[in-house]
Amino acid sequence: MQSKLQLAFSDAMDCFDFFDLKNSETIKIEEFIFGIEFFLKGDRLAECTCLFQHLDAKSRDKQLDLVEFSQLMPAWAL
Repeated sequence: MQSKLQLAFSDAMDCFDFFDLKNSETIKIEEFIFGIEFFLKGDRLAECTCLFQHLDAKSRDKQLDLVEFSQLMPAWAL
């Protein structure tokens, strides 16, 4: 998945904007799952949920900000 995201987006902000469907400057789990499933075929609900929880582990506010989201791609870390 990381290689697909790196090919599609130049940096974390571009990718974040794609996932942030409501332009709320945070990504909720539904937006995260939609974005992941856009790039990967098949039902990835369990994987997406685990990954989302891992990225949200510090704040546990059930949404990802840009800093949390950028952990998805180490090369994009802020």
